[in-house]
Amino acid sequence: MPPMPHPFADWLILILIFHPIWVTLLVVLLMTWLIVRLKLWRKRKRTLVALLVIACTLYVLDALVAIPRIAYAWRIPDHLVVNQKLQLPATLVLVNADCRKECHARLLSGELKEVILVETRPRFYSTAQPTRRYRAAWSRPGDCPPERVRAVHWSVETLVKDGFCPLVEPVETPPEGVFVVHEAFGVTPGQKAAPFNPGPKYLMDAPSGKIIHFSAVEIQLRTQQHVEVIATRRQYEAPGLIGLPPLIGCWDRPDNIIWIMPPGDTGCGLWRWFTWGGDLLWNDDEIEWVYKEVFS
Repeated sequence: MPPMPHPFADWLILILIFHPIWVTLLVVLLMTWLIVRLKLWRKRKRTLVALLVIACTLYVLDALVAIPRIAYAWRIPDHLVVNQKLQLPATLVLVNADCRKECHARLLSGELKEVILVETRPRFYSTAQPTRRYRAAWSRPGDCPPERVRAVHWSVETLVKDGFCPLVEPVETPPEGVFVVHEAFGVTPGQKAAPFNPGPKYLMDAPSGKIIHFSAVEIQLRTQQHVEVIATRRQYEAPGLIGLPPLIGCWDRPDNIIWIMPPGDTGCGLWRWFTWGGDLLWNDDEIEWVYKEVFS
């Protein structure tokens, strides 16, 4: 007996057959064939020319709106950029970032004396937490107060079983020092693209206009007079053009559709080629590379 086809293979074939780009191209070809076949070009020449001019005008205006998005996507590097290596400071400021395994390893070794945790947007709670100083400390296992246990990131929660009990206290946000700034914004498949609101407070290079997905890490050397970007890594995805071409099947984007309908509105991936940018292979939640690639 011949082998039975795999269900996923059948699903993939259906996706390829009913892909919005192919379906739209087929409909356009059929319409062109009908116009020629029925000789509508001779009977409705003025109407068809007017429709063609209107369509071309809309495409031109559409492209002009998308130019800033395309320019930003093509400008940002598709890899990690390290302008210079820094010695790990005694105090490190993490903006919207977590102290995970690499961070704790340096706290426990004494390379880091303290970490300042700054939040400019809500992350795990309904409101952004006040700026906190986070330092390594120990207690008898099981005696660490709950509020100090909650401050430990889940990736290193096993340290608590060994008696790790960090000192956490409110402080003023420092105006100077070495800052690791992490910003992220995104919409779900069912949502329309939207501006980054409120915009990044510490990030030196952020896109304007509507965004589908954006994530960036900047390592900054901040002084009262100047901010120097030591290293950076970013991802960016914006709407293609504002609504053209009108691909068939592109207007509803259920969450369970594979790769045909990317997050946000417009384009179904066709124009998205021009408005993708940055290091798209980077897992934007991961910033542990900072300690190995930037700090010597």
